[in-house]
Amino acid sequence: MKHKDIENLIEDIKSTEVMDAIQSIKPNTEITIKAEGDIIWHDGNSTNITAQQIADKIAELRAEKGKL
Repeated sequence: MKHKDIENLIEDIKSTEVMDAIQSIKPNTEITIKAEGDIIWHDGNSTNITAQQIADKIAELRAEKGKL
């Protein structure tokens, strides 16, 4: 794997974690995560999910995954 491929893989994992966290907080929400990390909320983020809530949920999901 080339260095750039590894960077892209890491970004994909981060995007997946963010998407999983948001879906866990608000199931059925529709979002797009742009390559630069911007989140497009197709529902306007009607529940006002914050970056801190997303970070907390990622930590929670990682901890749960570690228990498996």
